[in-house]
Amino acid sequence: DVDFAADRGNWTGKLDFLLSCIGYCVGLGNVWRFPYRAYTNGGGAFLVPYFLMLAICGIPLFFLELSLGQFSSLGPLAVWKISPLFKGAGAAMLLIVGLVAIYYNMIIAYVLFYLFASLTSNLPWEHCGNWWNTDLCLEHRGSKDGNGALPLNLTSTVSPSEEYW
Repeated sequence: DVDFAADRGNWTGKLDFLLSCIGYCVGLGNVWRFPYRAYTNGGGAFLVPYFLMLAICGIPLFFLELSLGQFSSLGPLAVWKISPLFKGAGAAMLLIVGLVAIYYNMIIAYVLFYLFASLTSNLPWEHCGNWWNTDLCLEHRGSKDGNGALPLNLTSTVSPSEEYW
């Protein structure tokens, strides 16, 4: 048996490896977006090109990545010593992972910001008169006459929540 370096972790079992692969492939964004994407792009007909591309590109590339990682026990930069032609592929992989990490962190920051903004007793998007409101801001719910005798032209106005978002 070959003894691996102590600083490099190994899988404790097959189920551990399988669950890690599933977690790597299926993110929370995919679970949220997939039904919407399928609906907007033709419903069930969208599944035909999806599974076709999954079989032609997705699974073979994923298998290649797993195989190279298992075989070499190296990271994305060092594994491409196998072929000097693909040396830039490891750097591109790290660059893409870094950009995706920044993207996801910004989404989580927006979610947390608006979550805590919505937990206040006076919502910031409830009334006009804030620094971000323009002269077109009008609180629509309090602007109508009680008996409806004076119809207002609301087409050129904007609600405070629209201006906030």
